[in-house]
Order: sequence, then C-alpha cells, then structure tokens
Amino acid sequence: MKRNVRSIFIILDVFYFFTFIATFTCIIYNYISLKGTNFGYLLSLCENWKSNPILKITKNYDCKQNLITEKWPGTIEGCVHNNRIHRGVCTDGMGVRIEPISEVPFTNWRGIKLCSEKIEIGYINITIAENDSSCPLGTKSCGIVDSKNNVMCLDLSQECPINHIEIINNDDLESIKAIERMESLKLEGGYLISGRVSSNKKNIFTQFVLQEGQPCLDTNYVNYVNKPFFFEKFYQDDQCYKGLGDDIYDPRWVYLDSDSYYNIFQDNGIFQLMFGFVDFSEKIKEIIEKQPRINLYGRSYIGLSVKCHHYIKENKMSRQIFQELRRFDETCEEMSFMAFFSIYFESMAILLNILFYFIYNSHFYNFHNEITINKFRNKILINVVCCIPYILSFAINSCILSNLNSNSTNFYILADPECSDKFTYISASENMKKIEFSKSLCIPGIIGTLILFIIPVVSLIIFLKIFEKEYKKLLK
Repeated sequence: MKRNVRSIFIILDVFYFFTFIATFTCIIYNYISLKGTNFGYLLSLCENWKSNPILKITKNYDCKQNLITEKWPGTIEGCVHNNRIHRGVCTDGMGVRIEPISEVPFTNWRGIKLCSEKIEIGYINITIAENDSSCPLGTKSCGIVDSKNNVMCLDLSQECPINHIEIINNDDLESIKAIERMESLKLEGGYLISGRVSSNKKNIFTQFVLQEGQPCLDTNYVNYVNKPFFFEKFYQDDQCYKGLGDDIYDPRWVYLDSDSYYNIFQDNGIFQLMFGFVDFSEKIKEIIEKQPRINLYGRSYIGLSVKCHHYIKENKMSRQIFQELRRFDETCEEMSFMAFFSIYFESMAILLNILFYFIYNSHFYNFHNEITINKFRNKILINVVCCIPYILSFAINSCILSNLNSNSTNFYILADPECSDKFTYISASENMKKIEFSKSLCIPGIIGTLILFIIPVVSLIIFLKIFEKEYKKLLK
C-alpha cells in the first residue's frame, strides 16, 4: 500500500516538475516579448501625420505657429553631496538639491525667430497621387509630399504649399534666382530661401528637427555627436543604439543647415537658464574648445501607398489607429509589469514546494508509520500555501490574454509592405509579431498554471482517501 502511494506521488512529482519548467519558460518569454515591444516609432508616426504643409515662412517675435517645433528636453533633478554631483534626488535628506529645468522650444535659428503659416490639414485628409499626371480632375500637383514619393493634389483655386526650402550663405544669393515665386529671409550670415517650384521632384516639408547628427530611427534616442550636459534628460540616451532592420539612422530627414551649439543655446535662452548650474562652466569651456555644431533637418510625411491612404481616409480609420497605438503602448508596458509578477508568484510557488519537500522528505507528503491529526493538518496547510501563488499567476495570465485580445488591431494595415514605407512596415510587423507571440504564450501559461494548481488538489484528495482508510483501521 505504502509503496503504491509513494509511486503515485513520485509520478505526480515528476509531472509537476516538467509542467512547471514548461509553464515558467512560457511566462518568461511572454515577459520578454511584451517588454520588447517598442511603439515609439509608430507613435512618432502619429505626430508626423498631424503636422501641416507650410504656406509661408516669416520672422516675428510673436508667432502664432513656430516653424521649428523641436524642443530642448531640459534637465532632470540632481544632487550635490560630499563635493560630488549625481543625477537624481538626494537620498535621506543629505546633499543640496539641484532644481530641474523644464523643456525649452527651439524657436530661433541663426538669431532669428522663424514663424510659419500652414494649411490646417493632416496627411490622412489630403489627396495624394502616384505622380502629377494621376491627380484627380480639377486638381493640380504641388510636389512630393511623403516618403513613398506620392504627390500632393490640391484644387486648382488653392495655393500650393512651399516645396523648396534652402538656407544659403551671403555669397550664394545669386544661385537661387531660378526659383519661382522666391521669398528670402535675412538670417545671421545668410538667407532662408523658400518658394514653389514647378518640378515635382521637390519635397513638401512638414516637420523640422535639430540634432547634431542624422536623427535616429528609434525615437527613444537622440543622436548627439558630443556628450550632452550631465543633467540633460537625454544624457544616457545620446546615441542611436537601436534601429529598424539593419538601419539605425532615419534617411528621410534631409539636412538643411547647421549652426554652432553656442549660438543656438544662447539665442534660445537656454544658457541663461543654466547659468550658475553645477558644472555649467566646464560645459561652456568644452563648447568653446570643441565648437560643436547642431544641424537643422526637415522631412515630409511618412508615406503610405495611394490605395492604402485612400482606404484609411474613406473608412475614417486614422483616429482609431492613433488611439490603438497609444493604447497598445500603454497596455504592453502594463502587461509586461504583470508578467513580471507572474514570474515572481511562480518562483514563490516552486520555492515553497522545494522547502516542503525537504521538510517532509516528499513533494507532497511522505507517510510514516502512523498518521496523526497534526500531520493531516500540516498536509492541508502545505496544499493551501502552495496553491495561492498559482491562483494569482493564473489570474494574471488570464488578465494579460484578455487585455491583448480586447484591443483591436486596426493598425495591422501598417504591417503590409505594399501599404507602408520600409521603416513603418518593419516597426509595425515586428510589434504585431510580438503581440501575437505573447498571446500564443499566454494560453500554455494559463493551462500550465491551472495544472500546477490542480496537482496539489489531486494529491490532497488522494491523501484524504488514504487518511480515511488509515483512520478506520485505527478505530478498529
């Protein structure tokens, strides 16, 4: 009898062990998959599509719309303690707190505040065509508007947006006489030339950015050639470490001009905010010695195929896509956090089982020569304690699967190479694969956790049956 009981429990132990390994592996991979999602690029796509084509560039000190919407990110809180400085808050009230500086817009370029008048329309709501001869009847082509080389079509009565922006030095002014309807703005040491040309090879820029090197494809990073100020928010994310596919830089940004780091920070009032800041004098000294420069880049819309653009526009899907991208970004972050706790509860459960195994010389229970009420109570306690973490892990994995399934995926259309440009397709398809992979891992994780919960229950039922028989023998 005891030998048969021991064999049953050994079989349960082995089955329990392999089920735990499989379940634990699924949960870990699920956590890695959810943590690996990166919607930064796709969220920047939303901002790009909301930007507007430019009708006119002016200089003013009271802009309604700035030409450059890029912002200096500001600084984080710091601390000075024992003649040392570090990023972050002062611990235990020790040290002197360094106040953070809020973000500051880069409104000035080459000493002039640049303003713009724009067409109040986003990418999805404009009319596009594959080439200038494909524009609908009663419209005209205004130039290349996106990264798929589609052209923007406007009514014949409407004014086309600017499709030529160039910044030149003083001695190059003669080279731009051929531009139709040319307008020039005097800058420090040069001119900003803007206009409309008949050539449809010219791009309609809608966004501008300031960086020291070619902008990163992963928008979580900033391409600093020179190390930024120690307390700047991007100090630890100062290189393009990750990208999309084999690319880490975004080639869709077109270089327009450059100016000295010192001039840009001085003209936009950033140095005035940093004056007296800890280690600021060392940074100024470094700037004067190295004379780093910051580049101005412009780009048009991130493109879709004409067919795909028309489908989204006609079905009014753009808002749904934007909302889903934001929701998935938040959901995946929350779900990865929950998956981490699932790993924690699974680990707790196996540690408890190992502990009880050594205490009782069996994973569930090792029968000795006699069975007492105390041993019976201990057996129930063991099963209850071991089951609690599995109940919590089961609930967490069920919640993760439910949340991922409840979010519809209208942005699946972006994962079609015939629809999106190269980088949008890579980002969308990678994230879609990770979400689907995470869903597929949730199911075995839920089943495995349920089995791990059932095994102690089964062992308890077996134990109760045996206890009942043994107890009846004692009564006789």
